[in-house]
Amino acid sequence: MSCETCLQRVPADQIGDRILKTIDYGDGVDYCAARGIPLGRPDMDSTQLTEVKVKFAESCSFKDDPTPPYKLKASGGKVGRAVGVEIANRSDPKLAPRDCRQCVYLMQPTEVRRRYGWGLNLCMAKGELLPTNKLKGEATRCNIGIDASSVEPEMGVPVMTHENVRLLGVYGTATEVTPVDAARSRLSALPDPRLHVSDKPVDAEDQEQGIRAWRGLKHPDFPELFETVWLPVYDPEWSGFSDKERRKIPVSGDDTHPELYADYQNLLYYIGADLTSGLSPVLVGPAGTGKTEFYRFLAWTCQLPFDRISVTNSTELADIIGKHLVTVDAVSGEAVTEWVNGRIPEAIQTPGVLCIDEPNLGPKDVMEAIRPIIDSNKQLVLDQDRGQIIMRHWHRFLGFAMNPSWDYRYQGTSDMNEADLNRMTSFAVDFPQSEVERDIIINFCNAQGYAISNERVDAIIKLTEDLRPATDPTNGTLSFSWGMRSMLKTALSTRYKTLEESVRSALADNLDPTERSQIMGYVKTIL
Repeated sequence: MSCETCLQRVPADQIGDRILKTIDYGDGVDYCAARGIPLGRPDMDSTQLTEVKVKFAESCSFKDDPTPPYKLKASGGKVGRAVGVEIANRSDPKLAPRDCRQCVYLMQPTEVRRRYGWGLNLCMAKGELLPTNKLKGEATRCNIGIDASSVEPEMGVPVMTHENVRLLGVYGTATEVTPVDAARSRLSALPDPRLHVSDKPVDAEDQEQGIRAWRGLKHPDFPELFETVWLPVYDPEWSGFSDKERRKIPVSGDDTHPELYADYQNLLYYIGADLTSGLSPVLVGPAGTGKTEFYRFLAWTCQLPFDRISVTNSTELADIIGKHLVTVDAVSGEAVTEWVNGRIPEAIQTPGVLCIDEPNLGPKDVMEAIRPIIDSNKQLVLDQDRGQIIMRHWHRFLGFAMNPSWDYRYQGTSDMNEADLNRMTSFAVDFPQSEVERDIIINFCNAQGYAISNERVDAIIKLTEDLRPATDPTNGTLSFSWGMRSMLKTALSTRYKTLEESVRSALADNLDPTERSQIMGYVKTIL
């Protein structure tokens, strides 16, 4: 008795044609259309896959069902169960997610593939695999899912990770994540910060200041040699936040998807260490390496308002420091002149994350005005407003992000003043490994409701591997940068366009004819 002869078995090479293109169980793994489950794992050899089919057939009630599989509704199936946590039915309908991607119990496809081999979403609470196009419908039917953005600490919602998932015995144990995969694992390493249980006691003073928890971070390579970095996790409903500030706090599942940031260089630890030491870090790297997105991710992790100030060669001091405005007094009706703070004085007085983009692109007087708040005294003296002194809040994390001035592709940038560099710490940010880029693409498209195929991801990764040497500023022949942003635009466009059309709209049509021809030549070699 074996699934091999069952009408409900769909051979691995026919799954995309006969069931759903969003079903991806890996090479060589057949599918049971009746139960919606994989008949093995891609890391199993042929003998093990045969044993799996025999074991499933022994207890299967569908083995004599003559219904052809293509008439059955394809869906994910149960491959495991939750352990070590207690999952209860949802008590409040308002907590229900509209889509499983918003649920605290969902494991992303990239993490599922890494640990178990299957390229689908996994509901950790139910132990069920879920195709991307089924996530909204499943959320509607589910009575246990919890929207991550609605969770409060006192609710006691269990935090789940892969350690709380036990596969059915027939599938064996999870694949051990090797050091090579460590960077890829960080894409889903942090649960929603609203669910984070403090790593050290929170005292009354912390609570009064809005801190509800602390997150402890260890050195990624030598955890036993160095002190723990402690990042605060604020209560987004803290009365110290204004409504405007509260709206700036990044939330899981919002349009920017901070939860999908891939911390492939352990920036949370290294930059967190500098910030909590009172230092001001600057991330230096080519466009599309996620420099600005890191600071948004930091704000999400700490549940702090996120502010971004983009400096350009036309930025004026009044835009960021403040200016005098002539207004009409409501009582006397006379014209009066009053000082109005700019974005920096407004931001630094309260807890938050402030990212100043491209400081090496603006006029020198802009950076000179900012310099006092990255000094040891962390204060801004407004001579324009009778010497008003504004102190920077100890949890107003201030960081910079800029493209390298030595790279000819970033015209208009200049070397930072030595006086400013002496007050900063620097961290070079480069493009991630191709495996990490693959996961970022899949997660990004999945968040947009697009189950991008492996073939399309492979093509984009291959194009990237071909283009990177050609766009290298030191010895390349092309003058543009092919970063993550271009890759994601291309990937999302392939939902409706060919790869060739997607690359054109993402970047190529904005290049001069010679370079456009060169990049499209790379695309054609892939096709």
